[in-house]
Amino acid sequence: MDWTLESENVITLPLDDLALRVLRDARDNNEWNSRNWLLLAAQKGYPDRPDAVLALAEA
Repeated sequence: MDWTLESENVITLPLDDLALRVLRDARDNNEWNSRNWLLLAAQKGYPDRPDAVLALAEA
């Protein structure tokens, strides 16, 4: 995962912009499904920010 957005940016970005960033990162990292990508984001990217993970899931 090459995700570099701070958690505050994740929750404040417009949903469509965040969705495009999620898709781009999943593609660039050859992730084969969104659930795996989201689990990795929750565990490694934002373990203490459930609000950021929720925003990513919605995106």
